[in-house]
Order: sequence, then C-alpha cells, then structure tokens
Amino acid sequence: MSVISSRRRFLLGAGVLFAAPALVKVSSLMPISVPRPPKLWGDGIHDDTKALQWFIDNNKNGIIVIPEGLIYRVTNTLRVALTGSETFIVRNSTFIYDDGKHVLNIERAGYFEINKVNFISTKYLESMKNT
Repeated sequence: MSVISSRRRFLLGAGVLFAAPALVKVSSLMPISVPRPPKLWGDGIHDDTKALQWFIDNNKNGIIVIPEGLIYRVTNTLRVALTGSETFIVRNSTFIYDDGKHVLNIERAGYFEINKVNFISTKYLESMKNT
C-alpha cells in the first residue's frame, strides 16, 4: 500500500468522523431568537429614530458612540437613560428633527460628549427649498 492511499483513507475516515455530529435532526434543535436592530440609514431622508433608540437601549459594553459623519432623521425624542457609569458620544453628525420635538433627552450618563453636531429642523429645510 502506498503512502498516498493510506493518507487518503485516513482523511476520508476523519471526514466521516467529523461529519457524523452534523447528522442531527433539524427539528430537534431549539430556535434561538436574536433581536435584529432596525436599519440605520443615516441619509437624512429615512427615519432613523427606532434604529438609534435600539442602539442606545441595547448597549452592552458601557460606551455608546453614535456613528460619525451621517445625517440622521429623528421624528421622536431619543431617550438616553443610563445607569450613570456609561459613556455617550456624538461627534461630527447632523440630526434633522421635526419642529416642536426634542432630539436628545440625556437623563443619566457618567460622561457625555456632543461635539461638532448640527441640529436642523424640518421647517428650516423647507424654508431653504423655497428660496
């Protein structure tokens, strides 16, 4: 018997051995429910309120950094109610909001930074279109 054929037999045997655990009925597995975040557009056209709020609420590591350089459309107040030790950072972003609404409500945060952020009302945008 040659060396190549014995290697092939070994690899073939190992493949069958490793493939055997995969022969489990799919119906016997428990389905796992993993929450999926809403789509974050950041284009200034689509509503990003739910995605941003989901991002804030599902923070697991103590640091919330809103992605930079995007234009977020917010139609409801984003509530940041942290335990007091988390960090909340918003930089280099633009928020377009409906008139009469608040964009952010920060109740507790160990540290928060809002740096180079523009807040533009939809009323202002409409007035600029008409000029």
